[in-house]
Amino acid sequence: MQGTLKVHSENILPIIKKWLYSEKEIFLRELVSNASDALFKRSTLDQGKEPGRIDISIDRENKTITIADTGLGMDLEEVEKYIAQVAFSGAKEFAEQYAKEETDSQIIGHFGLGFFSAFMVASRVEIDTLSYKEGASPVFWSSEGSSTYEIAEGKRSAVGTSVTLFLEEASCEYLEEKTLADLLKKHCSYLSYPIYLEDKLLSHTTPLFLRPAGECSEKDYLAFYSELYPQDPDPLFWIHVQIDFPFHVRGVFYFPKMHKGFDFQSNQLHLYCNRVFVADSCKDLLPDYLMVLKGAMDSPDIPLNVSRSYLQMDKTVRSLGQHIAKKITQKLRTMHSEEKEKFLKIWPEIEMVIKLGI
Repeated sequence: MQGTLKVHSENILPIIKKWLYSEKEIFLRELVSNASDALFKRSTLDQGKEPGRIDISIDRENKTITIADTGLGMDLEEVEKYIAQVAFSGAKEFAEQYAKEETDSQIIGHFGLGFFSAFMVASRVEIDTLSYKEGASPVFWSSEGSSTYEIAEGKRSAVGTSVTLFLEEASCEYLEEKTLADLLKKHCSYLSYPIYLEDKLLSHTTPLFLRPAGECSEKDYLAFYSELYPQDPDPLFWIHVQIDFPFHVRGVFYFPKMHKGFDFQSNQLHLYCNRVFVADSCKDLLPDYLMVLKGAMDSPDIPLNVSRSYLQMDKTVRSLGQHIAKKITQKLRTMHSEEKEKFLKIWPEIEMVIKLGI
């Protein structure tokens, strides 16, 4: 059976391929995020199910990469609906129908175009999927990046989805295991589900900024800083921020040691959205005087452009930045009153930052 993608323009895929995403490597982040999304949905619907996993395999002979998950899968109607409407993950609809308020923030799939980033590196993409629904039949979907696709009965026997990318010649660098491992470490280290690359488990931990502050020791904070900035000396101090209203924010902000030639504007704060790495700079989020801060923060409330490449400046971003600045100010006040000796010791290094803020 053949069909036509139901989008406003037949040229939507070439546009996505050439202009929407600034870096080809983003395809891996998007597909793995969709897999994580599917796993979360299934765990929400089936509380007794064993924890899921994501498997990534490489076939160098056929020049393919396959991203497979044990999530809830799709039936024929869902494949036609979500793929044809350029909304693969469908998380918004899922959230409205199933998710409770306390679990909303775990859903990654706010970006329907993410699946189609696969065509940045692939000449053909295939999906083999089997829905968790009783009596469902497997579904196979294939497209070469045009506005047409093929759909037929699939071969998958286990519930979940496999996405196979037939790489273009110019993208064969992604057939290297180390290249994929580095990309997964950069973008997907903190997802909620384990990722296996060629049957080898990649590091799977809960990041420090998502853990309660009371469970984190000084050793933990210093180790996390060293992980983010291996060439830096230990920071002066840090602030663990956990905001639940009016925004949901989790972050650890470090004041680095200042040195001769220190660039006060080279912001290196790592930004995550629902555990998925977005950027290593938040210049539009923090006030200028706090550009010195390093660390990492996660927030589902940050408005991103559709490719997640940069923040969309609006009232939310400005207000969020003000809340973070307020938390940092409170920490400095507390340190001044309760740890006076420590405050006076670091004062020469933070003096300029505080005066700029004033």
